Amino acid sequence: MNSRPSLRCSVVSLSIVGLLSARTAAQCSTQWLPGQGLPGANGYVGATTEWDPDGPGPQQPVLVLAGDFSRAGSVSANRIATWDPLARVWSSLGLGIGSVTGDFVKALVTLPNGDLVAAGFFISAGGAGAACIARWNGTGWSPVGSGITGPVNTLTILPNGDLVAGGSFSSAGGAGAANIARWDGTSWSALGAGMNGPVFSLTALPNGHLVAGGAFTTAGGVTANHVARWDGTSWSALGAGVDNDVLALKTLPNGDVVAGGGFGTAGGVGANRIARWDGIAWSALGSGTNDVVLALTTLPNGDLVAGGSFTSAGAASANHVARWDGTSWSALGSGVPSSVCTLSILWTGDLVAGSSVVPTFGFVADFVWRFVGTHWASLGEGTNGPVWALRTLPDGDLLVGGSFTIAGGENASGIARSDDGNWSALGSGLDGGVLALTQLPNGDLVAGGGFTRAGGSSANYIARWDGANWSAMGSGMNEQVTSLAVLPNGDLVAGGVFWTAGGVSANGIARWDGTSWSALGSGLVGSVHALVTLPNGDLVVGGLFFTAGGVNANLIARWDGTSWSALGSGLGGSFPVSVAALVTLPNGDVLAAGSFTIAGGVSAHGIARWNGASWSGLGTGTGTQVRSLVVLPNGDLVASGLFPTLGGPGVGVFARFDGASWTTLGVATSGQALALATLPNGDLVAGGAFTHVNGSMSFHLAQLTTTCPATAVPFGAGCTGSGGLNALAATTLPWTGATFRSVATGMPNNGLALSVVGFATLSIPLSSILPQGVPGCTLLVSPDLLELHLPAAGSVSTQLALPNAVVLAGQVFHQQVVPLELGVPGITALTSTNALTLTIGSF
Repeated sequence: MNSRPSLRCSVVSLSIVGLLSARTAAQCSTQWLPGQGLPGANGYVGATTEWDPDGPGPQQPVLVLAGDFSRAGSVSANRIATWDPLARVWSSLGLGIGSVTGDFVKALVTLPNGDLVAAGFFISAGGAGAACIARWNGTGWSPVGSGITGPVNTLTILPNGDLVAGGSFSSAGGAGAANIARWDGTSWSALGAGMNGPVFSLTALPNGHLVAGGAFTTAGGVTANHVARWDGTSWSALGAGVDNDVLALKTLPNGDVVAGGGFGTAGGVGANRIARWDGIAWSALGSGTNDVVLALTTLPNGDLVAGGSFTSAGAASANHVARWDGTSWSALGSGVPSSVCTLSILWTGDLVAGSSVVPTFGFVADFVWRFVGTHWASLGEGTNGPVWALRTLPDGDLLVGGSFTIAGGENASGIARSDDGNWSALGSGLDGGVLALTQLPNGDLVAGGGFTRAGGSSANYIARWDGANWSAMGSGMNEQVTSLAVLPNGDLVAGGVFWTAGGVSANGIARWDGTSWSALGSGLVGSVHALVTLPNGDLVVGGLFFTAGGVNANLIARWDGTSWSALGSGLGGSFPVSVAALVTLPNGDVLAAGSFTIAGGVSAHGIARWNGASWSGLGTGTGTQVRSLVVLPNGDLVASGLFPTLGGPGVGVFARFDGASWTTLGVATSGQALALATLPNGDLVAGGAFTHVNGSMSFHLAQLTTTCPATAVPFGAGCTGSGGLNALAATTLPWTGATFRSVATGMPNNGLALSVVGFATLSIPLSSILPQGVPGCTLLVSPDLLELHLPAAGSVSTQLALPNAVVLAGQVFHQQVVPLELGVPGITALTSTNALTLTIGSF
């Protein structure tokens, strides 16, 4: 019943058509896509404000943030940038502010005419001179008069539209002004005799008066302990003031003033770092905070928000930010990881917090966050820490694990899922880094790493996600899990640096049968870094060890379900040595990568191949520390790591092996690529600690695509036969050097199926070909190549091997399956599937 045209005939037919409109090899190339940017800025954020670029025009307001950074999101931004909360797009403001190390922006405010004012410590803005204060009119920067002679810490606008600046300076616009000055739109002037110390904060009262806070003890020559009031003519104290610096001020809707800072008393009464002035007397806000308050704002409902260096407010734990509802303090979600020095409210209702303190845990860009209803998120894209593990899921989504807490602007602790750049968290995530990922046969995901909690519950170094919740896998391990693999029977194998699993002895490797953990023999003496399953179900293990199950096995060993064995004499070289990655090739050969120079006694620099009997190098190898491997659709190999001959010493390189030689695909900077994966469309995805690939920003994730993609697009409609609706779908894409596969479903239980491959489309009713053709069933593809199949369980799988010839790239062909139902006598019905238009791609 089955007949199959020779592969030679198929290849010749495709090649003849390819000559008609083939592309040359030079017309196909790979290219890195624009990478994801930072989830914020790459340096401290000292000021934030909302600003409307077109005033009463149709554009919505944007967030402006400023400080000391050079990038925001994916754009170059010299100490100042905007973020559109709807489009989630970053933009720079001209050439930005400042030009030398040490310049910074500390204050932002909008003038009545819509211009944005930025102040701090700098001598230029937009490339032109501007002394510590500058103005942006939507298209360019200009100075504000002749500027100010010293750092500006704070700005505010009076009800009449005048601008007031406070800081550590002695003159403004050429006139004497002790730490505070006023700009009336034309010139600078002093506010009386000013202060005897720096001004850190300003706020305007509804009646036009001004309140200033800082490190001073006199204002206008009168005693005023750290806080004072200007009535337009003279300065006065606010009661007895406070006993230490005032760093933040906010006027409440009823006209009361709240002061925050480093003080312990206000008006002689206890007030831990925050207090309220009602026009007559000071009062505490509950028991205050346990550390300095640096920023204040009010929510749309009138509640007060304080930010600073504290970790508790009142009786509540509150990491650097807290809310006061008029009666008590409460946390805002889980808070943020470092001190908050600026707060703003967006028109969307989101609260934005910025920090001038480098966050803990080594995250690269956590200098700004937004509070969205119940949780904190970042502004924009990317992950805020390295990516250690990648896995492509059956639906095409990418699963990402690493040492991050934010992905794509959302909270995602250690693990996140990306659907074409749309990120989502897996519950509340994990409390530590993720080093390995896999998927069980039932679709559940498993993560291994350095965490001890998953979804808020105990889960020691390994946990399972069922699509809705995290769960522990027994009592887990006593140390890190670094690698995972699934055996043919569905059991899970975990490798790492542990020596117990589920409470039983398991040296570096253990097996989970769905209920409990067990050892694989006596395990390994050392650590496991990589696992891979062979076609026959055996397991190959790589890492840093020299014995497995009591037998000598240098860095790599094989478990056959019963016992351990070595792969020849293994791998070695000068210390340090280890295996970091393993993959199997379609023919069953094993590739090992890591830090070694010898494989089976022969030279193999960082990468080697085991054919089941002996080791060999891949070309010249050239790697000194290879971290990850993946096989491209056409069978070529991509490795990431250090390749000194391709990228130079210490430079992270993406290298490609075409079966004969190595070439460079790209160079990663500021860190290596640690994980590689391929997407269903054939694109290569890299994750790691890098910030740029080939000079373009790609924070922790990068994607390589081809200019000649492979595609499979359905067209037409299938009809219904005795087996149900006839449907054809591609299970792989048609790549040069690969095998294209498809599956047809709804096939008859008693019958045959004809695979039709052609180079033209048709629309011929099957009833006009044979009288048994079912009405509504149509031949959609010219019958240039035919192949007969015997359905099994209602489906038929087809395959077509494509030669590794780039001249085929871009060639289009079509496929359809025509079921023939059999009975007495002969064919009783002829039906058809939909068809596929297939474009051959080359990677």
